[in-house]
Amino acid sequence: MTEIQNDARRLVSRRAVTRTAAWSVPAVAVVSAVPAFAASVVDVGYYAITAHCGGLNGVVNSGFDLTAGAAGLPVGTVVSISSTNGVAVNLSAPTGVAELGGGNYSLAAALAPHQTITLNRLLNVSVATVTTATVTLPAGYTSTGNPKASAELRYTDSGIAGVLGCQVEA
Repeated sequence: MTEIQNDARRLVSRRAVTRTAAWSVPAVAVVSAVPAFAASVVDVGYYAITAHCGGLNGVVNSGFDLTAGAAGLPVGTVVSISSTNGVAVNLSAPTGVAELGGGNYSLAAALAPHQTITLNRLLNVSVATVTTATVTLPAGYTSTGNPKASAELRYTDSGIAGVLGCQVEA
């Protein structure tokens, strides 16, 4: 008779284990999915793109500096550069920056905290050209640090016949 009682206790025990397991699987699936959504957006904080004039009234080696803040900038951050009057941008891309075409440049390597990269125009010979740079973060990244995400570089007549001048936005 003890043998039958042991078997009965074992059956209840197996049923309890099965029932508990069946109810816990959906709970584990729901709980494990929550952290994935909570961590899906990374804040890079402040960053800035600024324009700079080069030599010879700004027509040689003028361009843009992209500076990361305390969090750095991720791979895939894009700097889009466009000029008025259909002027080719003609930038030199530094190491760690990939040219995507159409005036778009992408960080091929993360930009470390407080590091700066420079995108220079080799030469501008167009009159009355405005060149604009705009930074776009990749999906999954945001900035709550009030970044400076665009900058302008203006080439204007310097007042000397045929000589251009360079101005950066204030």
